[in-house]
Amino acid sequence: MRWQLDDWLYLDGDVNFTRPRALDVEAKRSYIPLAPVRTAIGGLQAEKGAWKAGLRARYVGDRAANEEYSLTAAGFFLLDAMLAWKPLLKGKNPFEIAFFAQNLADKRWKEAQFETETRLRDEAKPVSEIHFTPGTPFFLKGAVTLSF
Repeated sequence: MRWQLDDWLYLDGDVNFTRPRALDVEAKRSYIPLAPVRTAIGGLQAEKGAWKAGLRARYVGDRAANEEYSLTAAGFFLLDAMLAWKPLLKGKNPFEIAFFAQNLADKRWKEAQFETETRLRDEAKPVSEIHFTPGTPFFLKGAVTLSF
């Protein structure tokens, strides 16, 4: 949903709660691996003249990493920010300059997570554990957009 708080200020948000389960299987093996249970996204955005700024939040809760929920895929909460300038030249907006800051708190998080069975040379039996792709650390980037 998006709410206009003033002529120049907007608030938006979306929250989801689910109970993902497989049907026709025993209850202790009914979890759907990596299916999100709680998610949310939202932000506050200000737009005044040629300027635009915003703060956004992303959240994914912990979830089952396998059918038995013996492994947990860790959730995360991240904050991002944006500042943009789009001047009005001769009645047109030919370009926009923007800066983005991702993961403002520089949190360590896991983006892609999977249960994987592995066995090292010195291990007698395979081990089932979470393998993951690390999430982006604090990161600044800029963009220039040309319109024609």
